Amino acid sequence: MPKLPVILLVDDDSDYRALVGDALSAAGIACELHGANDGREALDFLARRGRHAQAPRPDLIYLDLEMPGISGQEVLEAVKADPELRDIPVVMMTGVSNEEHIARAIRGGANSYIVKPTDSQTFVRFITRATTYWLSIHQDRSAPASSGPGVEIGSREPSLLSPAEKIQPPKILIVEDDADQRELTCETMRMHFDYGDPDAVVAVATGAECLAQDLRRFEIIMLDFNLPDMQGLDLLDRIVQTVNVPVIFVTGENDSAVAAEAIRRGAQDYVVKLGDYLFALPIVVEKNIRQFKVKQENAGLQDRLAVSLEEIRVKNLQLEESLQKLEAMAATDPLTGLANRRAFADMLDHCYNEAMRYNFDLTCAMCDLDHYKDLNDSLGHLVGDRVLVKTAEVIRSALRSTDSAARYGGDEFVILLPHTSVEKAIAVGNRIRRELSAAGASVARTDTGVTMSIGIASLKADRPPSADALVAMADKALYVAKDHGKNRIITRQEIAAVSPTAEA
Repeated sequence: MPKLPVILLVDDDSDYRALVGDALSAAGIACELHGANDGREALDFLARRGRHAQAPRPDLIYLDLEMPGISGQEVLEAVKADPELRDIPVVMMTGVSNEEHIARAIRGGANSYIVKPTDSQTFVRFITRATTYWLSIHQDRSAPASSGPGVEIGSREPSLLSPAEKIQPPKILIVEDDADQRELTCETMRMHFDYGDPDAVVAVATGAECLAQDLRRFEIIMLDFNLPDMQGLDLLDRIVQTVNVPVIFVTGENDSAVAAEAIRRGAQDYVVKLGDYLFALPIVVEKNIRQFKVKQENAGLQDRLAVSLEEIRVKNLQLEESLQKLEAMAATDPLTGLANRRAFADMLDHCYNEAMRYNFDLTCAMCDLDHYKDLNDSLGHLVGDRVLVKTAEVIRSALRSTDSAARYGGDEFVILLPHTSVEKAIAVGNRIRRELSAAGASVARTDTGVTMSIGIASLKADRPPSADALVAMADKALYVAKDHGKNRIITRQEIAAVSPTAEA
């Protein structure tokens, strides 16, 4: 009976160990599965120490990356440093897709890695594919091809790096000055991707030969660090300036500082020529091409998102401007540009409440044009409108920034003067009357100009019980002014002297 392949599963999570066993059983993969709870037990198993003295040599190792005590990375380094164990395929497993940790594991000799998905079905699928693939490769190296358990080297089995389907065979440029390494790398790529195009994999020995190629036709460039005519980093700079294509360093320079500098200057990945690194290269290529495409798609999405956000920002500004215009239109008299009666009601409440709270005076002046109906009937509505516009300009020019004015209706206007006594309000009213008489003469085309009657009331002088009462008092004074000859100012206090009947 043929010997069953041996798999060592190293994971501190018992649920994942059980899940792997169930997955292999459900897939019909006959194997001898051994588990280790942590890195120390894994090393004891591999070294046949203690209770593992009779342990078999594994044909495949699944190794969790993050474990308490001895980490998966340390176990990996120990395996790849042992001449008796280094040819065993090691598949790293991690619960977090940390690019730096994964790259370090690949550089340390890991043949592949699996990011543990959140759903068990995807994880089972990954484990099944990985086991079939790597056992096949391992046994193919030590036995005739026909004795493998199902999948040959170069199989089109979907990649283990993600649940997406394996990428189409990419066009690859290999820059390697060592002829043997160059040929081995080319053969590894051709075997894995099963190219139909003989020119899909191009290999050159120098930086100059690399730059002589049409770099735009390649989907990935594999670059040695030490070249006969230039340093790999200098060549990387030239490539990055020329074309946007992922570049993987494949080099014997096992120096983390060099690797970090290469990544900083634009390399997509950094692979060290250690152990069975050639077996991992196709998977590294798949991973980097896929990641590069995702990065490009994300960049495109970011650009489109930025454009969309800018469009939204502009539309929001336009909407805000439109709303402000609508609010202004809703609060403004369209002919004179002063506040309308609705807006005046809000201003009145605000000014009255503030004056009452802080005990300062507030004066209201009701203004009405004299003989406006006759002027409108004799000269026409167009001239009448011009008179109203000029009146609003005169009122506006006579007020402070703290004062408020509104068109109350028809040819009637109302003014609120905070912190203003009756005497000062009379002075403001007389200035408005004088300026209106002078300016209105040219507008109305009359010798007498335009005159105005004004009624005035204030908080301190008249003690109104409410804001509306203040306006009513000023309005009553206005009617008295109109009844007693027009073109004058009457205060609430003067009503009794001028018109006892009106006061009553």
